Amino acid sequence: MHTSRHHVISPLAAALAVFAVALLLIGNSGFFRQAFQREILASVDQSEVLGATDMVPEKPASSATDRTLASSVR
Repeated sequence: MHTSRHHVISPLAAALAVFAVALLLIGNSGFFRQAFQREILASVDQSEVLGATDMVPEKPASSATDRTLASSVR
């Protein structure tokens, strides 16, 4: 019996190679240059910034120790 020594490339491997070459050519042409620039164009207003302390409600000064909460702990 004669076995064939014909090598067949996988269609998935061929498609991956074509995609990689196309991506390399597009990248070298400068197509992605504007997409990955390092300059930050946004501006932030200090009044729009929220921190962790802004999320905690402020405690009233008169109720330093609440008797109902303290009695439930004992």
